[in-house]
Amino acid sequence: MEHLGHDAAADALVAALRRRSVGTIGVRTVASTVATMIRAGELPEGTRLPPVRQLAADLGISPTTVAAAWAQLASLGLVAAQGRRGTFVASPPRRRPRRWQQTPPQPARYDLGTGAPDPRLLPDPVSYLPRIAPLAPATYADPPVFGPLVDVLVPLLPPALQLRADTGTTIVDGALEAIDRLLGTVAPSATAVAVEDPSFPALFDLVEAHGLSVWPLPIDAEGPDPSDLARLAARPELGAVIIQPRAHNPTGATVSGERRDALAAALAPRPDVLVIEDDHSGLVASTLLASLAGLHPASAYVLSFSKSHGPDLRLAAIITDADRRDALEHARSLGPSWSPKLLQALLAAMLEAPEETERLEHARATYAARRERLADALGRNLTGDGVNAWLPPDPEALIALELAAHGVRTVPGAAFTLASSFAGAVRITLAEPHHDFDEVLAYLERARLDTTASRRERALGR
Repeated sequence: MEHLGHDAAADALVAALRRRSVGTIGVRTVASTVATMIRAGELPEGTRLPPVRQLAADLGISPTTVAAAWAQLASLGLVAAQGRRGTFVASPPRRRPRRWQQTPPQPARYDLGTGAPDPRLLPDPVSYLPRIAPLAPATYADPPVFGPLVDVLVPLLPPALQLRADTGTTIVDGALEAIDRLLGTVAPSATAVAVEDPSFPALFDLVEAHGLSVWPLPIDAEGPDPSDLARLAARPELGAVIIQPRAHNPTGATVSGERRDALAAALAPRPDVLVIEDDHSGLVASTLLASLAGLHPASAYVLSFSKSHGPDLRLAAIITDADRRDALEHARSLGPSWSPKLLQALLAAMLEAPEETERLEHARATYAARRERLADALGRNLTGDGVNAWLPPDPEALIALELAAHGVRTVPGAAFTLASSFAGAVRITLAEPHHDFDEVLAYLERARLDTTASRRERALGR
């Protein structure tokens, strides 16, 4: 493979950084730019990066900033320091694969590992098309948000999130794009993001794709640990915190009002740290939302509609301060610009339908009833909210193995963690993509009876 000389690499880096930077070039800007160029193949394996002082002089920044960026990239396995020889782009094996694609689904009789909503509990989008008022053809000059959708959203929001003069709403293509865009607004000097541990693995990947380190934030049944958050917030490198305020994936934890206040107090010395609230289950969560909006100056609330109205809508709302909203929409104007107005209008028609309240309540009640019946079928206590159930860690539990032996796929707790131990923990989705869930429950109940009978016979020596 042909390697770039460090002079050529320096020229390429300086050009890229000047294209990406509007103001001061910070650690995160340098690290994320280099990470993007490495992943795009613009800085091939073995390329020697320019010396710290040379690149700093070319950019007019402090050598400390470049050195910190190099250290950040080394922690991600993207570059490797080789003493006096310099710093080089690491070989491909050092690049970490995306966690959420590391374990491909195995063939199973029933798949309870998707994390997706039950299609039978979602509305039929085609039936709502006649309810959409005539739409004028969209133009590039139109605002990116369909106004009537925001009007419908307002009554659904808790008081802390009611729109004020200093807040704004924008619509993007799903929760992951929302978080991706929000991470792009983190202060350039930041080098790390705190993410709950355990958490949805794609969040870890997303943070690292921005050239940022993931700092694990332990959680319990009421959400993140305030003392751990205060410890992380005391470090100047922290730029953001990603929290799932309810129906946490995978544990089902929900932030209580008391815990929310404690988290706000932990972050009080750091008003610059961005709090991203990922309310992915949104309208099918049974628990109330305790949001840090209004308690912490830099916050962004993300409400996804995938679990409540269908993943194919690819829509999520971001509610944040007006300046950050404007920055998000400006950055998005360089790419997709807006989410299709037809889809936004379709979602608005669904949300304002007279039967919508009853449908959502039915979905919430159905998932809750399934969780209880599943706990009975397994003979275990399960926690959770929304579309998933969580079997807490138990080193002696063999539930995952027993389910796999009966042809039922689940996801082990270890798939969701960075630093914690979750031996015996299992996430079970309360929906099966191709079978009615009552059929799955009946199968599990029979399997448990068969297993219990076999154990009894073995104990009696038969």
